Amino acid sequence: MRAIGFGASIMAAFAVEAFLPVIVEAGDVAKAKRALMWAKDTAQSEKWNDFDTNMKKAAAEMNGLSDAEKAPLLAEIAAIKAMVTKSVEDDVNKRLDRAAKADPGMGKMDLQRAEMRLKSDEAVNYADAAAIEKLKARLAGMTGAPVTNTPPVTTTPPVTDTADGDVAGEACEQHAGAGRSGDCCIGGSAGDSTGDEGSGSGACAGDGGAGEAE
Repeated sequence: MRAIGFGASIMAAFAVEAFLPVIVEAGDVAKAKRALMWAKDTAQSEKWNDFDTNMKKAAAEMNGLSDAEKAPLLAEIAAIKAMVTKSVEDDVNKRLDRAAKADPGMGKMDLQRAEMRLKSDEAVNYADAAAIEKLKARLAGMTGAPVTNTPPVTTTPPVTDTADGDVAGEACEQHAGAGRSGDCCIGGSAGDSTGDEGSGSGACAGDGGAGEAE
């Protein structure tokens, strides 16, 4: 009987331990409210660095809450998303209006900024989808190109070693011959600040050296 009782106690202990993570991970209304308050402040100030982080914190703290507990939090989330939508709409429309009134070729910067805003995290993840699509259509009508959520791709020519030197060293010499400095190659065995090949210092013309015009 004692063995049975001991075994039952062990099983009960394991059962409690198994449910502990569920109890620990249950939602927290106060923490969710606090995260949403920070997210709202970020949206109002239009400084978006921590916006996504706080919205995700709020969502995590809502896990396990009852429908009654979630209701006011969901209403606050909807209000915050409306703020995001208005911010994006105002910004993009302002830039597109300005680009439309600019002289030919002078509105490119505003068009690029409008596209960047439409591809921002807050626009893609939190603004009203229908409103964003409407703005994308307007921008596409002005640029002649569809707008996707894919960020612009910047390509950098690969640096490939050769048998008797390296391509990067040749590029540095070309920059040096053109009298340019500060934007030459960095890394690898591209040569030192004097433009010599194969030195392996990893910096070229960054602080003068051969990159300066004689």
